[in-house]
Amino acid sequence: MNTLPTSLKVYIEDKNIGVLKVDNDGIYSFVYDQAWLDDKNSYPISRSLPLQNDVFEGNVARNFFKNLLPEELVRKRLASIHGVSEGNDYALLSFIGGECAGAISLLAEDKSPHYSDKHCYQKLNKDQLESLIEGLSDDPMLSSLHHIRLSLAGAQNKLPLRYDHDQFYIPKYGAPSNCIVKPSINIYPDSTVNELYCMRLASSISLPVPKTHYLKLHSQEALVVERYDRQLVGDKIIRLHQEDFCQLTGRSDLSKYEAEGGPTLSECANIIREWSTMPIDDLTLLTRWVIFNVLIGNNDAHAKNISILYQNSQRRLSPFYDLLTTRFYERLSPQPAMSIGGCQQSDLVNRTHWEQLASDIGVSKKVIFSEIDSISSAIIGNVVGTADKIIAEGAYAKSVNKIMLFIAQRTRKLLKQSS
Repeated sequence: MNTLPTSLKVYIEDKNIGVLKVDNDGIYSFVYDQAWLDDKNSYPISRSLPLQNDVFEGNVARNFFKNLLPEELVRKRLASIHGVSEGNDYALLSFIGGECAGAISLLAEDKSPHYSDKHCYQKLNKDQLESLIEGLSDDPMLSSLHHIRLSLAGAQNKLPLRYDHDQFYIPKYGAPSNCIVKPSINIYPDSTVNELYCMRLASSISLPVPKTHYLKLHSQEALVVERYDRQLVGDKIIRLHQEDFCQLTGRSDLSKYEAEGGPTLSECANIIREWSTMPIDDLTLLTRWVIFNVLIGNNDAHAKNISILYQNSQRRLSPFYDLLTTRFYERLSPQPAMSIGGCQQSDLVNRTHWEQLASDIGVSKKVIFSEIDSISSAIIGNVVGTADKIIAEGAYAKSVNKIMLFIAQRTRKLLKQSS
């Protein structure tokens, strides 16, 4: 039986920046290390955890770190593998918190920082990769394997790997990954092609998104997403810090939807004004993100699907991720994760709602409608070309064309409603 460490050291690369603890009553605490506070290049790991000597206690400490963990069925299976309670965030972080979103890693007090002298990668052939993908539902994040501690937020099975010249590797001993492999979601047909198409469509109209690749194996297809929170310096992968909007606001992952007490678009806009180092540019990007999601029918654009990236003393809205048309699936809710100018059904968004959204996020109506015209025209102008490129890469033409047609028709309909 594994004994949980009494505390977890929090690292950014090889620097110990603080300590996370939980007491016998389940109260979490986090405190910054004095050396980190004294470092002229230090920064707070979250807007909700500003640099200070005092200890953060309770939910403000717990929620930031809880948001690094997987959710729902993935979390349940991980808890079963490690023999701990599904609700024990601290235990799960101790087992899988070595390679998370952003730059944070968590290690027991007796572990050396990052095992950096032991970083290595296990090469995978295509059969091995396919086997790992097929087994993710039973062994998410490869958590049963020795010397592998991977964690990614979200409810979907996914696999952090290293990708280099069409070759995949498993990161071991705390080595950083640089891509995420996302298999198809069985209950949602064409989910891989759906996300690939929407991400490429966003790229075609100059929205910032990570590079994506279509992966076809013998009996599996998957989406490969290059990690924007990783940077290649020479031959070394460097972790970049980030935090999503649940972390920014000190909320739990259970409050990622507005209807469940999660951030509103108005709150997101205010945070950008306060926290971004280029707020005007990032507010424009937020506006474009909202419009694009409405036009393609992505109702799952919640607070954990938008983040701030820390890089070179800058805090900027990160590239956009997890873009897909959820309205393509009739069984999924028509309610957007964040209401659009008070509208609770994205299919019904009209000019009045856009005008209210402009007021909510503090931009002019002229800007909103100019962006709607520009983005909708760009979508319609790129739907066919985007589909052709994906089909040429091996994606099933019938699936791609169904999604293309759905988005084109929806964009035209919503543009007409907004006039």
